[in-house]
Amino acid sequence: MLNAGVSGDTAARMLARLDSAVPPGTKVVVFQAGGNVARDIYGADPSAQANFREITARLRARGIHVVPAGPGMQAGAPGNLQRDGIHLTARGHEIVAETLLPRVIDALR
Repeated sequence: MLNAGVSGDTAARMLARLDSAVPPGTKVVVFQAGGNVARDIYGADPSAQANFREITARLRARGIHVVPAGPGMQAGAPGNLQRDGIHLTARGHEIVAETLLPRVIDALR
């Protein structure tokens, strides 16, 4: 397992370093847009949205299963965030793990 996330990254920079960040032989990528990228993608930045789609398409073209991690995971519900309203509590991280584990297992089959 490798965490290829870079703090402060943008969708354009993620796309630019995709091939070096995801080595040959990779079977599954848990793809999560960080705060900066999510703001642009789920906001209204068409170039960020296009870059995000391109990243997913390139991974799939390489035969890599893409497991999205992001909105809808319920980890950001009240009580699952620290006081800053951004970072997850221990319970928030548990929810992410509980949600992703079956998806990753399915992708590895």
